[in-house]
Amino acid sequence: MKRSVVVLAIANVILCLVLFCVVYKCIQYKHIISGNRKEYDCLRGWSNSLESLHDTVDVVFFGNSITHDGRFDQAFPDMKVCNLGYPSDDLAGMRKRISQLVALHPHKIFIMGGTNNLSRYEHTRFEMQYKELIIEIKNQLPESSVFVQSILPYNSNLCKVKFKIDRKQATIEANRVIESIAVCEGLKYIDLYSLYVDDDGLMNNSFTLDGVHLKDEAYSIWYKEIKQYIYD
Repeated sequence: MKRSVVVLAIANVILCLVLFCVVYKCIQYKHIISGNRKEYDCLRGWSNSLESLHDTVDVVFFGNSITHDGRFDQAFPDMKVCNLGYPSDDLAGMRKRISQLVALHPHKIFIMGGTNNLSRYEHTRFEMQYKELIIEIKNQLPESSVFVQSILPYNSNLCKVKFKIDRKQATIEANRVIESIAVCEGLKYIDLYSLYVDDDGLMNNSFTLDGVHLKDEAYSIWYKEIKQYIYD
């Protein structure tokens, strides 16, 4: 009798612990879903707004703040251009925004991504995320021509944010990955890195104020390099 009581007590304790874990996980899950839901609704709203235009654009520029700050519509005024650069975006965020690309039915897509993944650069993970992004864009937009642009160099002397990794070397390795993926997927790789780097492997001082972002006048180099692909 006593043994049965002890066994039952132990079973109840275990059950309580299991229930506690389940409830705790549910609370965590609800919190995560709540945060992601707002993000999802925002993305869906923007995608729906773009889709409601029932329009097709010539060129979309897809990336982070470096893309966002470009004036591609002014550089190519005779083309219907849409800038989908989103400040602070990383590869995972860009993948979530592919619906925006789909809504615009672009003839050409110029991608620059991965800069914001370099602070915690890990080769295998970066390669996987970048490849997933490219493959999904190709699958959802099979009629669009996709151009893959390199990550720009970084100037540690001007940047106030300090990184634990060797950002210069990480950029070089990341661009090798990007170029390899572009070649494997049959896409054009555009090397912008070489146009902005100095002899020390840093972003040329004359092109940037903070070591990461370009001055307005420095974008002219970018515009000139891609012009042939815009009008091809």
